[in-house]
Amino acid sequence: MKTIYLHIGQPKTGTSSIQCFCAKNREFLRQNGISYEYMPYEYRGTRRERNARFLTCDLRDEKGNVIPRGREERIPEALELVKKQLEENESVFLTDERLWNHFFDFGYETLRMVKEFADANSFRLCILAYLRPQDQWLLSLYHQRIQMGYREESFEAMLESEDPKWQADYWKALEDLAGIVGEENMIVRVYDRALFPGGRIEEDFLEAIGLGGKEGYEIPPRETNPSLTASYAEIMRVLNNYAEEKEPPVVEKLFEETAARCSENFGQMDQGSLLSEEAIRILRKQYEEGNKKVEETYLKKGNLSLKNAPSKPVWSADSDDMRQAQILYMGQLILSQKKEIQELKKELKAQRAAHEKLCRELKLSRRLGRLFSGNDTSKKS
Repeated sequence: MKTIYLHIGQPKTGTSSIQCFCAKNREFLRQNGISYEYMPYEYRGTRRERNARFLTCDLRDEKGNVIPRGREERIPEALELVKKQLEENESVFLTDERLWNHFFDFGYETLRMVKEFADANSFRLCILAYLRPQDQWLLSLYHQRIQMGYREESFEAMLESEDPKWQADYWKALEDLAGIVGEENMIVRVYDRALFPGGRIEEDFLEAIGLGGKEGYEIPPRETNPSLTASYAEIMRVLNNYAEEKEPPVVEKLFEETAARCSENFGQMDQGSLLSEEAIRILRKQYEEGNKKVEETYLKKGNLSLKNAPSKPVWSADSDDMRQAQILYMGQLILSQKKEIQELKKELKAQRAAHEKLCRELKLSRRLGRLFSGNDTSKKS
């Protein structure tokens, strides 16, 4: 049966890495019967690799106002493009990490539209979702919000939010999804590098869609969109809260890039966690019953019971790690500015040289013009 794979995240579970892998290996996927194509729509601030963005993004007019029912009217048009892809392929892969939170925020109307389309055309609709132990996921999501420029008072304040996205009730979410597409059409995986073949989510993804063991693809040298470590997230949080703009996101690109670079280069020197053992115990207890049901119903391998003790020490703003991170951050910031200044000086030097050359050529041209016109008075006999 022709199949639509709908990859819905959740956020911070390697979705960007999967999307970049698919973009790089589009021909490999096609040769194995799976179509992964960009949609002919552009959404501000959205990478084109998120080809299911049409399911979540509102359409806006020239003034930036939301067009009522614009998204709902675009979905059937986009699904017709999916149908055309399935004329030549066995499967289509659609992906957007925003879908997980979109369903929390707005309900399942868009998913039902896709399901009705699939049923009307005798297609199978499968949902692919990666889950991360709640304590790890909430920490990573907090760091991501900081990196995006949102003003956060503290990690604890985020946990106390009534926003349903923070509740991380995987059992309820999966049951809601399964109620629409069917439990047999749910592909649920655990986001854990220790469980991935070769330690890479790209390999696990191929296994999830039935291409495990295939050859002929290329994996990028590193995963994309790495998370900030605790110290660099705290530095960014402070900078965000002192930014001039009043509404999030307010991130300064230079600050964000520096924090990400430091986390990537010096993350092994900053291993602290914002969650204490007691906080982790409380979180795990809160979701223990639902996680057990998820494991029994949906998981084919791995463990979502969150029984392992935390391996990271509790992070503190007064720690040696934080002081070291502050020094490294400032050093990286200065070095990046030094590099940019050097590049600007080099560009300015080249522009000056080009300007001087143009002036010389212009001066020579004027002299030749006077010479040939017989008006050259620069030399007298």
